[in-house]
Amino acid sequence: MSGRMYLIHSFIFLLLFLCTASETVADSVDSENKLASYYAQYPGAGWIQIWSDEFNGNNLNDSVWTRQVESPGRYNQELQTYTNSTENAYLDGNGNLVIKAIHIGNGLDSGDFTSARLNTAGKKLFTYGKIAMRAKLPFGKGVWPAFWMLGANCSEYPNGTVPWPYCGEIDVMEMIGGGINDQIIHGTLHYMDHQGRNPAPTYAFTMSSSPSNDFHIYDVEWTPRSITWMVDGLPYGTKLMESDMVPFSKPFFIILNLAVGGIWPGNPDSSTKYPQYYIVDWVRVYTNSSS
Repeated sequence: MSGRMYLIHSFIFLLLFLCTASETVADSVDSENKLASYYAQYPGAGWIQIWSDEFNGNNLNDSVWTRQVESPGRYNQELQTYTNSTENAYLDGNGNLVIKAIHIGNGLDSGDFTSARLNTAGKKLFTYGKIAMRAKLPFGKGVWPAFWMLGANCSEYPNGTVPWPYCGEIDVMEMIGGGINDQIIHGTLHYMDHQGRNPAPTYAFTMSSSPSNDFHIYDVEWTPRSITWMVDGLPYGTKLMESDMVPFSKPFFIILNLAVGGIWPGNPDSSTKYPQYYIVDWVRVYTNSSS
């Protein structure tokens, strides 16, 4: 290639690179502006806040939240012990709830981890509305944060008489960590249909980057007609109500937990860093008279 041709090719390459870089920056700025606009207008027209925990102050509100104490393997073959320790769930003094998964053993087996599972059973119950959380998620293989709801009559909890999944379950947000999984948000329903099976309709949303980097809003809009899952205002799945979805017309309570390992995510490995932090800015519930 001659010197002149080389310079021409180099110049063209530089122009293409600068244009691509400019578009990438512009796209990033546009995305940030859209997100800022969404947050400023949240929750949107017609929605009225009926309850929230902003996690201000120094102590978790025990009139709202119960710290579950559970042994390893109690759920889904998970490895952690759920404790009532303030080391595993606490307010950081900056308006955040922190759920902390700690590696306490020398291995990666059952009992080598502690974490927290908080619920509002018997204290705060909701039927329909926008159920929302703003949070920064943990990351890594075998790390499993969740924001979800169970029917108030679930037999796993005091005074409940209906076994799972007959009581109904709404998974507003779940993430099973590790590689690309760190960027995938899942929303799911569990219930028993007329055929005696749990159809478990599920939906997934892939984030542009790991949700461990920034806070995002995860919510569902739950009405008598449907349930829609969203991340930062972007809907990614809707399930229309059917005649066998009766549990979803009754009160539910909220659960926040950070599991380690289990049937779905698989167990952590040496690449997973600890402690892991699930940081929740707020949990809010809204109603809308038109829904």
